[in-house]
Amino acid sequence: MIDLPATITHHLETSERKGWQPGGNYASTAGHPCERKLVYDRLDWEKKALPGPQTLLVFREGNLHESAVLDLLRAAGLSVVEQQRPVGEKDKLFDELQLRAKIDGQIQDGRELIPLEIKSMNPYDWAKIHTEADLIHSPKWWLRGYYAQMTLYLLGTEKEFGWLILKNKVNGQLKQIVVHLDYAYADELVAKLKRINAHVAAKTYPDRITDRSVCERCDFRSICLPDQDFDVITVSTEKELIDLLDAMDAVKANAKEYDKLNERWKDLYKVMGDGEYLIGGKYDVQVKTHNRIEYRLPPE
Repeated sequence: MIDLPATITHHLETSERKGWQPGGNYASTAGHPCERKLVYDRLDWEKKALPGPQTLLVFREGNLHESAVLDLLRAAGLSVVEQQRPVGEKDKLFDELQLRAKIDGQIQDGRELIPLEIKSMNPYDWAKIHTEADLIHSPKWWLRGYYAQMTLYLLGTEKEFGWLILKNKVNGQLKQIVVHLDYAYADELVAKLKRINAHVAAKTYPDRITDRSVCERCDFRSICLPDQDFDVITVSTEKELIDLLDAMDAVKANAKEYDKLNERWKDLYKVMGDGEYLIGGKYDVQVKTHNRIEYRLPPE
């Protein structure tokens, strides 16, 4: 009997698990919080950990969701043009930044073209994002990166706003987010890309960041932080835990208020299990349980 999943896994590992040399900076990754990682992308691309079969399947799923949304837009009578067209190719700034940007498409609205980007996500994240502000202030750096990506697309298409379509991976529901061009933030991204280019030219590296929750996901962690074992750290972005620890940090000078919050914290960590936890990218918590032996003396 043919093992179908194993056959597919073998195909992915032998045919699609490949590295490639980037041609410059990319809008899709420009929002990454670690500039050192973005320099590694350019200088040490051949040392990047290759994606495993599960990651390759995730990439394929993303492409399928994107195609499904485009099909729905057309079926609804909307005109989608310039799919996967490079933007900013003739832009002097993009050339200076060595920036590559390829947009999902543009919606024809009368005589105007509206930039369009499609993202699929899990139901938990999908339910939390309603406006561009939710992306800007998201605790998850990859969601903030969507806003950075759209900002660069707007620069490249010379548009004041664009549409980000979010698809719920489970039930297929769609959500439209209007993203406006914030010139101040665009300037920050431009400055960031210039710094990256300067490091690439000099073959130097920016300082490491301190947020190890980002490092835990990085494809270059084995060469950037070879002595750290990320497998033993559980990374948590659970809002209840982060909010509670923030509150405890704010009242640590007030013993009475701190003790009240600490009782709640005890209830939470009892169900977490032993281990080391990086919570919210800033709280390194170690949970250890101890067996207590209790001696009871007879009444007499």
